[in-house]
Amino acid sequence: MLPWTFIVLDTDGVNAFASPGGFVHITRGALGLVKNEAELAAVLGHEMTHVAHKHTVNAIKKNKAMQLGTNETLANRGPFLDKLANKAYEMVLENSFDRGDELDADAGSIVLSQKLGYARASLADFLTRLDERNKDQAEQNGLFASHPATKERIDRVRKLAGTGTGALGAARYTSAINYPPTEITKIAVVTEGSAGLAGSTADKKADKAKKEEEPKKKGFGLSALKPSSSGEKEKQTAQVSASGGARGLGPDRLAKGGSNPNVVKVTVSAAELDTFKKGIS
Repeated sequence: MLPWTFIVLDTDGVNAFASPGGFVHITRGALGLVKNEAELAAVLGHEMTHVAHKHTVNAIKKNKAMQLGTNETLANRGPFLDKLANKAYEMVLENSFDRGDELDADAGSIVLSQKLGYARASLADFLTRLDERNKDQAEQNGLFASHPATKERIDRVRKLAGTGTGALGAARYTSAINYPPTEITKIAVVTEGSAGLAGSTADKKADKAKKEEEPKKKGFGLSALKPSSSGEKEKQTAQVSASGGARGLGPDRLAKGGSNPNVVKVTVSAAELDTFKKGIS
């Protein structure tokens, strides 16, 4: 059994992704778009299925850019491996799965939701809201932005889920997560050549040095997460077009991280987990 690790990323972008080894990431923005525990369980279940069914590993293996050429020598193996690691990271973050893998992960999500006692069609509810959010986006935009078309997946999830009922867990969820997602046009994004996801190694080093000079801030807990200020500058819309458009990626995928770089570790005891399970009703 994998030692699953769930990570909340401090960013307004709506995204979720998983990496081999049982690491499942979800953004603060995605938590804001989710309406209840059932939807959160469905999203996490989708990502867990990608890991359990080795979709990520297989996608990396199948990618031609990741394959070692016959002319690679010991002299250039170092730069190649560096390129390989960067490409793997890119694929994980961009959810580079084919149609079959995405549908398989959807089906896995339904099974896991049912086992926990949550409403089986919750993934479809979330996807419907996500589809509405992305309706004006011409480019790929974060979570579930690839294959197949979102509307097809919504129909398929509802068909697989059937008419069974289950818990939503809305009251408990909204008691901890009570902020709305940031509008797409107001999301601060990583611009071309800047530090961060799209930045160069030199830019990242400079950014790291700058952060080390700043006084350290206290960590944050899930219940203390706050949405972006409503005073975001409208010039961010232009940044989204210029930066995201150049890569064919939307603002949720290119969203900047928050100002707090500290890692806050939270462990859940068996007793706490048991109490939580009893509350799913």
